[in-house]
Amino acid sequence: SLVAVQVALLGKLTELLMEKEETGVILTLALYIVFVMVIPRFLRIVDSLFVERIRKRVDMRFTEMTMRKAMSIPIPALENAKTYSKLQKIRSYNSTGMMNIMNGIISIFSCAISVISLALTIGYISLILIAVMGAVSLIQSAINRKLDLAKIQYDRRTEEKRRWTNHLYGMMTARQNAAEFWSYNVRDSLYPIWYDSNKTVYKEDQTFLARQNGVRMFNILLQYGGFFAAYMLLLLFGARGTISVSVVVSCIYAISSFFAITGQLTSLYDSIKRDRTLYEDFRFVMELPEEDTVALPDVQLPFSIDLDCISYRYPTGRNTVLNQVNFHIKEGERIVLVGKNGSGKSTLIRLLLGYDFPTEGNITIGTLPIRECLGSVRDNGSVMFQDYARYNMTLRDNIVISDEKEEHNDALLQEAVEWSDVEKLISGTKEGYDTLIFEERGFSGGQW
Repeated sequence: SLVAVQVALLGKLTELLMEKEETGVILTLALYIVFVMVIPRFLRIVDSLFVERIRKRVDMRFTEMTMRKAMSIPIPALENAKTYSKLQKIRSYNSTGMMNIMNGIISIFSCAISVISLALTIGYISLILIAVMGAVSLIQSAINRKLDLAKIQYDRRTEEKRRWTNHLYGMMTARQNAAEFWSYNVRDSLYPIWYDSNKTVYKEDQTFLARQNGVRMFNILLQYGGFFAAYMLLLLFGARGTISVSVVVSCIYAISSFFAITGQLTSLYDSIKRDRTLYEDFRFVMELPEEDTVALPDVQLPFSIDLDCISYRYPTGRNTVLNQVNFHIKEGERIVLVGKNGSGKSTLIRLLLGYDFPTEGNITIGTLPIRECLGSVRDNGSVMFQDYARYNMTLRDNIVISDEKEEHNDALLQEAVEWSDVEKLISGTKEGYDTLIFEERGFSGGQW
């Protein structure tokens, strides 16, 4: 609407200049400056202030809902690659995606109002300009979509080569591999492989970018062609006397606005389609089943454990990891599970703790099926897997993280430290329990 007022004022200013009315020229020029410079800048400042506040609020609410849902998702679903991918995309996109969808819908209505305002201001000639600039924008949008699709297809086609090159680079520069690489002269063997792979990826990238740049150059020439066609139409109408000089001047100014508006409409359409995937990812996560362990009954300690014809196969696997396993663990009994690598020991532990459930068979804790007492089983279970989490927190936080209520219980903390035989390790740090430790530095793998 501001653009329409600017165009109208510019046309009026041209008429007054031709009629040499100095007072009217000064007044119209003052209004033009107000509508061109003062009001738009003021509105941008107000818009940025409010949008930032709304963005932060949406971000906080969006993240909070996602995190609360993630905490209630069953472990197998949370470990699923598809769920993990969607959660990460939501996390990296939450502060922009939903806002883009809302802003896009608002902007479409805003663009429509702008087009109507301009059309009412400069008359029927605006319809011709809209048709020309709209056709150019649609063609450009179609070309840009093709470019984006080609980029996606190219990335997928070269993903394996790129991943292999990055993997080699990571291996050759990783500090944990340095001693072994020097001892066995592995670098001399890997460098030619990495160099050839990196060179191949580089050449393919250059070829692809050359093609993309050629299409982009055509797109730019198409835009200039649209401007040229619109200006030629204006000159033709002006030369024939179909429109006045003031309308010609107004239309020259309006052409860039028409192109910006039509281009914005097409890009907004593409943006909303793209950002809609965020909503679909969010809905996918929100529709995942939840696991409520709080309302489940407790099992009295100590309890027995019975496995009846347990079989298990991973969702993405073909072979059965555990096949018809049967045994009984008495109350208070201590047992040791022994087996070859890959025989299913860790999988069996996951089943006993209720992290996953058997494909066939039943696990009974005391007198209850394990699904009916998950909270009690996990509260009374403890496990150290081969791949364990490293928390970049203080030593105190790392120790009490599973029971924050005992964070300031120094007696219990000291008892846990003595039991695990890490007293000397902690006493050797500068700040004791308040020492901040990181995965990248601080402790060795064994100390972790």
